This record gives sequence, structure tokens and C-alpha cells, in this order.
Amino acid sequence: MGVADMVMTTILLDTGMVSECNPMARFFLFLGGLHGLVGYKCTTLVVASVCAQLIMLQRPKTAKAVLHTGIWMQFVVVAYSVVLLMLVDE
Repeated sequence: MGVADMVMTTILLDTGMVSECNPMARFFLFLGGLHGLVGYKCTTLVVASVCAQLIMLQRPKTAKAVLHTGIWMQFVVVAYSVVLLMLVDE
């Protein structure tokens, strides 16, 4: 889902009709262009993965719930991006 989010964000930004609404992502986009944005998104995925691994050591069920929540949240973001892309193409 994280990769799909990066791809959709890149496609939407290339249209020029949308902008990044996450202030942190927007900062890294401004700072380093597309490479900065991809670096930020990859870093957040790595941090989330490490946090889930640390939680897994003590509370496996909680870690599973955290990962499922994250996956569903990313799914919603990607689905919203698809809707935006369809509206931009009209």
C-alpha cells in the first residue's frame, strides 16, 4: 500500500492540479523535490515497520492490530487518490 501511495501521489502531482496536503510530506517535497518526497514516504514506512517489530516483541496481538490499521488507512488514502485521479482526468 505504501508503494501504491507513492505512485498515486507522483501521478497526481504530475497533473499539476493537486498538491500534497500532508505538511511534512509537502516540506520534503519542497526541500528535495520528488526525491525528497519519496525519501520521506520510504522513511515513514521503515519507521512504522520497526515500531511494529518492537511492539511485536511484547504484544503480538497489538502489533497485528497496529499493522492492520495502518494497512487500512493506506488503502483509504490510495482509494481517495484514485478518485482524485478520475476527477482530474475529466
